[in-house]
Amino acid sequence: MSDTSLVFDAAWNQLDLRRRGYILAAELPLLIDALESYLSTPLLDSPQLNQIKSMARTSSQRVYKSDFKSMFSSIADIDLMRAIKKAGIDEKALETLKNEVLTSTPIKGDPMIQPSFKKEYKQYKRLSESQEREIEYRDEVIQKLEKKEAELAKLMNKFKEASKLAKDLEEDVLYRDRMVIAKDDEIKKKELELKRLREEVKRWKDEAKMWQTNNEDEWKLYMVKKERNFNNELLKRVQDQHKQIELLKEALARSNKHVSAKPIIVSSTPMIKSKTTIPILDLYPDLRKRSTWIVIGILVLLILAYSVISGPSNSPWYTGTWVEPWLFEWVENDSVDYDYYNLGAVNEDYLVSIR
Repeated sequence: MSDTSLVFDAAWNQLDLRRRGYILAAELPLLIDALESYLSTPLLDSPQLNQIKSMARTSSQRVYKSDFKSMFSSIADIDLMRAIKKAGIDEKALETLKNEVLTSTPIKGDPMIQPSFKKEYKQYKRLSESQEREIEYRDEVIQKLEKKEAELAKLMNKFKEASKLAKDLEEDVLYRDRMVIAKDDEIKKKELELKRLREEVKRWKDEAKMWQTNNEDEWKLYMVKKERNFNNELLKRVQDQHKQIELLKEALARSNKHVSAKPIIVSSTPMIKSKTTIPILDLYPDLRKRSTWIVIGILVLLILAYSVISGPSNSPWYTGTWVEPWLFEWVENDSVDYDYYNLGAVNEDYLVSIR
């Protein structure tokens, strides 16, 4: 080991009594003073030493050997070992170091170290002890915070997993709800179809029973009842259409209120006083296209309503005409036997023939 390294380690060990490998920033002036106790001349000049003291007052960080060497080089613009060699090592102190075993003796008990600033030494010593306790406290706080952060990260992961699971379960529930609704609708449709089939089977059974009884009066009464059901359903549809027509008339009447009753005058040029009357239907092309069909529909429905309201008969006016199949397609009611009309059973001669 070189003499410069021996001197530096001796001065360092006087401050690092616990051999932790670092000292506090507040102890830097004491380290400079310990180094100068082994040297013949001062290690730093006054401005550089003041800079070290200022750093000791404002900083509370740990300083390792490598950190101190870099710090010293940046302040003095010279390597630490070269600066120790340049300042000159005291031969007597060096001989003592070589002959004695280095011990971790406190600074106060070492007669070779007598700081030139005793008051500052006590102050820095108290500051060093308080900063050391503060560093230990901060280390404990940092450990607790790191532990809490790890626990928080675990909780966040669990929360994300639970949120994802809840979302998946919610989507699954929605899918099952849609399936249940679809199946419920399907069941309702099947129930309606089953009800219709049961009614149809019952109707065919009733007709078969009536055929077996050979009662012509009862058969006629049954057929009249079926025709009456058909006419009632047709009358209901006509009334609904009549309501729709009335609503359409009211809408047309409301739209006509916004149209002036006076002729509309259009001037071709501002200088020529030419007047042109525009009909209302020209202002509404869609109304012109639909007006013909509206009138035809009203006439047809009025004719049908008159024929139905006049009462059922054995031979309706629409039997055998083009109106009859159209009425069968328009009227849809499970209680009406359309095969009865298609077969022409409403005709009394046909009843006699099939008997």
